Amino acid sequence: MSSPYTYQKPENAGKPWPPESDAKLLRMLSSGSSIYECADCFKRTVGGIKSRRMTIACNLVNNGKSIEEVADIFKVPVSMIQESLDILEDTSEASKLSALQRQERKNEKAKTRQEKINNMFEKLNEDSPISLLREIRDLLKQVVINANKD
Repeated sequence: MSSPYTYQKPENAGKPWPPESDAKLLRMLSSGSSIYECADCFKRTVGGIKSRRMTIACNLVNNGKSIEEVADIFKVPVSMIQESLDILEDTSEASKLSALQRQERKNEKAKTRQEKINNMFEKLNEDSPISLLREIRDLLKQVVINANKD
């Protein structure tokens, strides 16, 4: 059953922004165009325009403009620009940390698997063939389970 309230996304929603669009958006916003007018012009969502506005603002600050100048260009409070800068910095740090943590976790899993394999072969002379086969079976089950988790 379809909903009577269907929403069709604008044509360019979610698509990458061409570099020349940033300059046009900057001109429109600094000349007083509303977010809604920009969304119509660029065939994007209002959220997409707001997000791009903050991306451009952060880029301007990172390239030497003062936060106050940028806030004046976009007609937004300085606190909004600062909040966006803080979010970008936090996101950047979190993604670096997450990548490092993921790599450490993979390394630890590989080390554990290798230790189990080494222990299994050390026991080769000690254990009976049946118990060795059971151990191999259990190890293979763990490898399959861990592979499905990754």
